Amino acid sequence: MASPELSEALRAARLGRITWSACFASTRRHWRRLALSVHRRWRLPLAIDVDDVQQELMLHAHAAAYEWEPEKQTLEAFVLWTAVNRTAKWLHTQRKALRRSGSAPSRIATAFAFFSEDAVPEPVQAATQELAREMVEQLAVALRELDELSQQVLVAVMMASGDLDEAAEEICHDIDLRLALRVGSHDQARRIAGDVARQAAAVLHAA
Repeated sequence: MASPELSEALRAARLGRITWSACFASTRRHWRRLALSVHRRWRLPLAIDVDDVQQELMLHAHAAAYEWEPEKQTLEAFVLWTAVNRTAKWLHTQRKALRRSGSAPSRIATAFAFFSEDAVPEPVQAATQELAREMVEQLAVALRELDELSQQVLVAVMMASGDLDEAAEEICHDIDLRLALRVGSHDQARRIAGDVARQAAAVLHAA
């Protein structure tokens, strides 16, 4: 989801060049995809559907845009992380559950835990709900440790729920990012995505 279209729309709306309604209308497919990803990893009441999750994500994205600190990370990365994190907290409230990470460890946290040097699938699957929640919150720290290009790659990996092949497709379809990274093939994009994911995992495990 590292997308020039999304970045441009967020910046334009934040500066008042377009309305937020226009921003969300032009980037609707991005928010829909994110809402589907969030909705799938939670056990939710029947009354909460994907549309509800999408509306909540956009509400928090709007607020987050004005909280952004340029010296720390890109606008797109900050807005996405903040929107997902706050929507997760809202869903927790709606579920009135004891844990914050749904019926299983966060797909985001699980994905990045898997990339650590000493991690194996079994411990990842056995991760506690609380650990998953903490890891999601710590991802913001990982973003601040990466340069701008790596942040965009990390966003692509997160939106692909850790699937390096899907993240590579996102990188290859983003012409500006592909050129900046000097990516010449899908395999190269996949290696870069894996390297950045491991960097983020190292930051998380050191935190």
